[in-house]
Amino acid sequence: MSLAIHAYFLNGQKPTEEWAFNSITNLFSRSNGVKSNVSVNPFTKKKFLKLTIDESYSVSVFFDSGQNVTDDLKFIMGEEASCNSRIRILFGPDTENNFDEIKVIILDFLQDLEDVLIYNANQEKVISNSFGQ
Repeated sequence: MSLAIHAYFLNGQKPTEEWAFNSITNLFSRSNGVKSNVSVNPFTKKKFLKLTIDESYSVSVFFDSGQNVTDDLKFIMGEEASCNSRIRILFGPDTENNFDEIKVIILDFLQDLEDVLIYNANQEKVISNSFGQ
């Protein structure tokens, strides 16, 4: 089963797509077997970052902004929050847990950011909320 993690930037932060993609890519800059490339979805015309690990596992990173992000966070929190951007990360299926370290590295990076709410879309559950800490 795939895993979808969303990181919502709260408190008026204004990260960019370029920052998001570069930050995730840099996490693996010294790792052998990790390739990254930015592609464009042919239907939506939106860019996304694809990481390929050992030519057999992939992680896709998306950057979203706008009212749909604000609406999604309102649904998650049950109240209004100042947010208009997020990173969505889709981890490919990993039935034998061979690539758990990739998930841990990315999740650690997200949890170290200030004023970020991290949401597991599969379990519909908030993993971490550093807002106001």
